[in-house]
Amino acid sequence: MRAMMGAALAAAVMGSVLTAPVVSAETSGRTEMPYDSSAPLAGEVLGSVVSIPAPLPPVAGPRPAACDRLSYLRWRSADGPENSADADRILVAQPGIFEGAGAFESVARNTVVAAATRGAHIEFWALDRRSNCLEDHTGTRAALRTGSLDTATDYYFHGAEVDGRRFAGHASGADVAWLSHVGLEQTLRDQYDLLRHELPDPALRKRKVLCGGHSLGGFITGYFAEWDFDGDPATTDDAGYNQCGGYFALDTVIEAGAPSPGQSALPDLPDTVSAPLDAFFGSISTASPVLALPTVINPETTNLLALTGLAARLDPDSTDGIVPRMPDNPNVDWTLRTLLSGDYAMFATGDPVCGR
Repeated sequence: MRAMMGAALAAAVMGSVLTAPVVSAETSGRTEMPYDSSAPLAGEVLGSVVSIPAPLPPVAGPRPAACDRLSYLRWRSADGPENSADADRILVAQPGIFEGAGAFESVARNTVVAAATRGAHIEFWALDRRSNCLEDHTGTRAALRTGSLDTATDYYFHGAEVDGRRFAGHASGADVAWLSHVGLEQTLRDQYDLLRHELPDPALRKRKVLCGGHSLGGFITGYFAEWDFDGDPATTDDAGYNQCGGYFALDTVIEAGAPSPGQSALPDLPDTVSAPLDAFFGSISTASPVLALPTVINPETTNLLALTGLAARLDPDSTDGIVPRMPDNPNVDWTLRTLLSGDYAMFATGDPVCGR
C-alpha cells in the first residue's frame, strides 16, 4: 500500500533538517539519522530515522536497493537513555492504511513527554512499510526550504527541476511487480525481523515492548500477535505474542486471530461492506500492493493528499491552494467529482450549479 508519509518525509513535514547518519558499530549496515524539528516538544524529545538491512527473498524480483531495507522513526526523551534496551518501555506502532511513520509525530512526542512527567523514559517507534521506499520527496523538501507551494507543484506536475532532479512519475507496472510479494505475511515478518534486529534479547522484548497501531495498524497488530514465525506450533519463542509485553490501539481495535486463505482480512464488518472492499483490494492475507483504482485511491491522488498537508504547513491561515494547482487529467477530475459532488447531477456534469 502506498503511504502518504514515510520515514524520510517526516522530517520534511515537520520542517526538520536531517543531520549526518550515524552508523552503528555493533550492527553492520544500521544507520540512524537524527533530525532537528520545529515541532512542539522538539527540545524534550529527540527524533531520528533508523534504517536496517532486510533484503527481500530473490523470488520478489528486481527492486530498488532502498526497498531491501526497513526503516522506522524513533522518538525518545532528551534526558533519557541513548540505548533503546535501557528504556522503561518501547511502543512500536503500525501505521494506518494511507499513512506512514510520519503520521505519529505529534502523538509520539506527546506520549514520550507524558511518560517522562511520571518518571518513565519510554521510546516510541513508528514503522514504515516497504512501499515507502518508492516515494520521491524532493519537491516537498524543497518547498519547505523556499516556503512556496509552487516549488513542489512545479516539480511534481510541470517537469520543473529541483536540486538537479526531475520527477520521474509514479512507479507502476513492472517497476512495482515486486510488491505482489509484500502482503500481510511479509509485513508481519518485517516487524518481527526489525524487533529482533534492534532488541536481540527475547526476554527484553517480552518485558518492555508494547505493540499497537492506528486504524489498519490495529488489525495488523492482532494478526502479528497470532502469527507463528517459524511454522512450528510446538515452539513458542517465535510466536508473535511473545514479542510484545502488551498492546495499544489508536482509533482502532486489536483482535486476536490471523486470516486464512479465502477469509476476509477485514474483521467485524458486515458482508455488504467487506465483500466489495475485498473485491477491490484483494485479501490482505495474500498481497495488497500499490492501490491503483481509477480514481480516489492511487499513487497520484494519495500524493495530492500529502501536498494538501504541505500547503497547510506552509500557510496554515489561508485557503488551501492545492486544487487550482492540480494537473488537469481524468484521474484528478473524477476524483474531485467523487469526493466533492453534492448530488448525482453535479457528479455527472462537474458543474456545481447544474439543476439548481
